[in-house]
Amino acid sequence: MKSKTSWATVLLLLFSCFTVQFSQAMLQSSQAISSYGSIVLPNVITYFHCTFSKEGPEGFKLDEPWVLKEPCGYPNELGVWHWVNCDPTGTKMGIIKIVEDPADPGRSCVEFLLDIPGTRPLSSDQHCKLYECQGREPALWGSPYTTLKEAYWKMDYWFPANFQVAENSWRLIFQICGEEGVYGNPNFPQYPQLELVFGDTDLELANAGFYYTNGIRRDFHIINTVDLPKETWVTIVMYFRQGSTFRAEDGTVKIWIDGTKVFENHNMSTATYSGTPYEIWGIGNYGGPYEAQGQYINIKDVTVTSSYPQ
Repeated sequence: MKSKTSWATVLLLLFSCFTVQFSQAMLQSSQAISSYGSIVLPNVITYFHCTFSKEGPEGFKLDEPWVLKEPCGYPNELGVWHWVNCDPTGTKMGIIKIVEDPADPGRSCVEFLLDIPGTRPLSSDQHCKLYECQGREPALWGSPYTTLKEAYWKMDYWFPANFQVAENSWRLIFQICGEEGVYGNPNFPQYPQLELVFGDTDLELANAGFYYTNGIRRDFHIINTVDLPKETWVTIVMYFRQGSTFRAEDGTVKIWIDGTKVFENHNMSTATYSGTPYEIWGIGNYGGPYEAQGQYINIKDVTVTSSYPQ
């Protein structure tokens, strides 16, 4: 019996042929994609690098408090911790030591522990921090840092579940102190030029009044303490570009937390007193006299680069 082809089938075949021919015509008449050059990735220069991922020579074993000396002597991958504020006896300052990474057994990080006993408030602040002095290592902090006067600081922080700051108190975790000969000189105010510091409710960026013509300190809200991730590594990146002259309000600071930009200001007073780009900067867990005994934070993978760290 002879089969019959339906009109629907015929129309479908004709439509398919037309589609193929139309597509071929479009391909033959289409224009080639124009090239506007290759993507050029920045040549990232690393000025400073310290992972805290290993023990060092005598005095830098796991869970062994660091001795108070200058320079610190901890074996970094690039650069040197010059000043160390800690006290093995725990009577005046905090304790710094290498401990096991709480999220990665087998590697280590550094712990900054406020371990001073006694009734609060104590008679003084609780110093527990490390300093790095760029001017002592000019070979590492050359161009483009000396010409652009800018860099990106990246640090991973671990805040325990019970992390808190006492009422009307403070806790500093990062600071740019100004230059040697000014910071540490009794003829000048002894405040960091910039600091990331916790109040009792939030993390703030403070810009010291000494660097402003009217002498008034600026404080900028960054994140509420309750919103800060706990029991996990938190990456903080800070971009710092120095202004044109001392007290000129044309410097730039940007801050990212876990890749999200949380702060940007182009009207900061960031130039040094003399104009040199060489700063003293530091990390730590530096607290006021009201801070509770046993409060700590961990830090690892501290890097300073010429471009945003990938």
